[in-house]
Amino acid sequence: MIELRLIGSEEVITYDPQRNLLLKNDVPYSVVDKRPSSDSLNLRLALGKKCNFACAYCIQSVSKQDGPEQSLDLDILADEIIRFLGRRKIQTLSFWGGEPFLYLDEMKSLLARLKPSLEEAGNGNAVIFTNGSLLADSRVSDWILVNPEIFIMLSYDGPGQDVRGRNIFDDPLIVERVKWLSTHDRLGFSSVFTKANHSVAALTEDLAQRLGREFKSVVDADFLQIVDQSSADLAAYDDQLRACLMETYAGLVSGRVRMMPKIKMLLEFIASRFGRVNQAAPCHALSDHTLTVDLEGNLLVCQTISSRDDGGSYCLGNIRDQPAGAPVPVPRGAAIRQRWATLCADCHVRHFCAGGCLLAEEEWQPLNCRQKIYKHLLVLMCLVTAVTGRTVKEVRIIKHG
Repeated sequence: MIELRLIGSEEVITYDPQRNLLLKNDVPYSVVDKRPSSDSLNLRLALGKKCNFACAYCIQSVSKQDGPEQSLDLDILADEIIRFLGRRKIQTLSFWGGEPFLYLDEMKSLLARLKPSLEEAGNGNAVIFTNGSLLADSRVSDWILVNPEIFIMLSYDGPGQDVRGRNIFDDPLIVERVKWLSTHDRLGFSSVFTKANHSVAALTEDLAQRLGREFKSVVDADFLQIVDQSSADLAAYDDQLRACLMETYAGLVSGRVRMMPKIKMLLEFIASRFGRVNQAAPCHALSDHTLTVDLEGNLLVCQTISSRDDGGSYCLGNIRDQPAGAPVPVPRGAAIRQRWATLCADCHVRHFCAGGCLLAEEEWQPLNCRQKIYKHLLVLMCLVTAVTGRTVKEVRIIKHG
């Protein structure tokens, strides 16, 4: 059981992981059902692995391509995506690399073809996950300027930026363009917490110093995914993560920090299944409403990795071979869940967990669980605040037996 004590009240909210229930005096709360719409899906375009940074923790380091990258004719690829969609619309379109702006021409072509589906879904956002180093390029900034549906998710690690690469904010032109994006509500930050970057307050302070005190921090922080010894060496300690948990939560409930992209998605996921025992897929991307496609038309398990060191593949087929309007293919079974069935069964936040990464080596999975549990507890705390209107002051995990 997990007890969550609230500020300004003697009230204690209890989370029962066995029944996946949030309880007050043993009475379950109810949450409005928010299942994803069946007539839309999220489309992730994996452009390739070319990158001008060499992040020390990059998960793609275990799956670099040996030869030149291949691609379908982009008009053919767009036609195949539209055919596969059938009557479904694109709820969110996202571009992933490598560094996506090294694929500027490809993004221009694909966005132009897929934009009508975005507009029909009523969302209109095309999210680009970038290190930001090419925002000073006039070709990039001009394209962003004339396409208001583009939203930039900037990967930046504040005090730990040297682990990622050079500090892009040393360039005054990039600072100017990032401020413009923020002013027009077209900017978010994606930050990876490491030993050097484990404080939301320090990250927010870094952004304030570099972008001005009036700048409002938008941080979508996550913990380091451990896939090898080098990433394990960079991972934050448990005591740092505990401090980070409370600091991040305090920033969220006060409005100083917004980690909305992932928190909103996870809260909606919880809301749609609240009160039911339901094992999640190994990754939130592995669902029947998220389609991941590379430029060859391959349907991928993950937008960052397509091949294994042993020569195997994480490819689920090719979009050209799929019938129009077919369901999004997902892997049969969850290997990581099968291997770690006992571990997951005893986990106190397993229903909030998107699961272990299919791409991480098995030896690193316990470390990943220790890293991720803090993010899942954060989601639980946010849910308690949403349903009670009060702030959590203490979290205790009580083990029975």
